[in-house]
Amino acid sequence: MKALVQESDEGLVELCLTGEERAFEELVERYNRAIFNYVIRLIGFSEDARDAVQEIFIKAFRSLSKLNPRNKFKSWLYRIAHNHCVDILRRRKPTVALDAKIEDDEGGAYHFQLVDRSADPERRALARETGELLEEAIMELPAVFREVIVLRHLQELSYEEIARIMKMPLGTVKTNIFRGREMLRERLLQMGIS
Repeated sequence: MKALVQESDEGLVELCLTGEERAFEELVERYNRAIFNYVIRLIGFSEDARDAVQEIFIKAFRSLSKLNPRNKFKSWLYRIAHNHCVDILRRRKPTVALDAKIEDDEGGAYHFQLVDRSADPERRALARETGELLEEAIMELPAVFREVIVLRHLQELSYEEIARIMKMPLGTVKTNIFRGREMLRERLLQMGIS
């Protein structure tokens, strides 16, 4: 398995296409946490999020032969995740649960937190609270703005990757990120965070 860890995504895809199932397991290992974090920020934390991640990887496995070798596996996988989340959101009622605490399978919890390296407990508590408010503000954004903000700032994807994932012109992505940031800034100001 060590050799698989050193393989590029493209190399693992090629191995998968020749029937090497361990290669796909390595791809799942590489992207499972990132896809999970992406999904929960789009659809909220629920059993739907865990199920969605599994379904996304199943879809990816079944469609692997359709992946154009010129495209990056990572962008292609995020595109599958995007489409799957859009389908889930379409089936839901228009409300989205705001759940700042996100637990994983190992019993850990995730929060979007601002980093505070000081030893001052009061500052750390304030930073944690600010991070929770930021997470809440992100979840309140309309879906299209929330998604580009998550992809750009939390998943750290390039504008070009976001455009491919969302099948939007690059200019629209940049505009949506700008508008999303503005809406987020206004909401944070309303919450008393500057």
